[in-house]
Amino acid sequence: MRRFLLVLSILALPILLAWTVIPGPARADTLDQMRDSGVFKLGFRMDAKPLSFLDPDGNAAGYTVDICRRVATAIRVHIGLDTLKVKFVPVSAENRIQMLLDGKIDIECATTTRTLERQEKVDFTLLTFVTGAAMLSRTESKIADLPDIAGRKIGVLAGTTTEAGLKRAMQTRGIEAEVMTTERHEYGIASLETKEIDAYIADRILLLGLADRAIEPSKLTLSGHLYSYEPYALMVRRGDSDLRLIADRTIAALYRSGEIEALYKTWFGMAKAGNLLRALYVLQAIPER
Repeated sequence: MRRFLLVLSILALPILLAWTVIPGPARADTLDQMRDSGVFKLGFRMDAKPLSFLDPDGNAAGYTVDICRRVATAIRVHIGLDTLKVKFVPVSAENRIQMLLDGKIDIECATTTRTLERQEKVDFTLLTFVTGAAMLSRTESKIADLPDIAGRKIGVLAGTTTEAGLKRAMQTRGIEAEVMTTERHEYGIASLETKEIDAYIADRILLLGLADRAIEPSKLTLSGHLYSYEPYALMVRRGDSDLRLIADRTIAALYRSGEIEALYKTWFGMAKAGNLLRALYVLQAIPER
């Protein structure tokens, strides 16, 4: 019997060692790090106007960036610092998640769509905006809807839900077209204007800003169709529940107080908020108590 128990113990040893050596998921301690360093690393996009972009003076700006500035203020008060330096770090569609996981940013404040697949790697706050993918083309091309892109060249930002959704839609509808990816929206619009591509697909709210800054906006046409549902949220590391709660409280307070209306007007001017966005403001105005 003793020999049997000894053998059983030896056989079980590797499993016990594995349990001892392999740690469970690490708890994010971003607030502690900020308390020690006095720095809040905020990831933003340089080319997603009017939500997140680099302004002519070289500063981070936009609707979502302003929301994150308010989050930074709430964090400073929460952790009891007189000052909290906000360090703006440019990210791209392709590297934003890895930048967050590597600790190069503490939060991502741009135009990231909240998806269940992404939640396998990161966490999201309450929604900050909602839009959908649309298509921008040259008026002369007479492209009005997705079937019209057959046999043509279509541009899309690499590493986005729009790219994946476009390819799925083409496969489902049996549409054959050449999909050309780009690293920045500006490059895609430039390719559209120089006729290197026939249409460019991105979130509608971004296309409105991009078309307005084109060389000849009057020669571009925005389709009236939406090809996806894109709910935006701020992105934080998984397990970073304290930071996420502060961000959620900040966002909900903006919605409850109606201050979000002024923020919207600052970045979208007189353009009327759609019914879906207005519903978001109501449904995400979670009570504090």
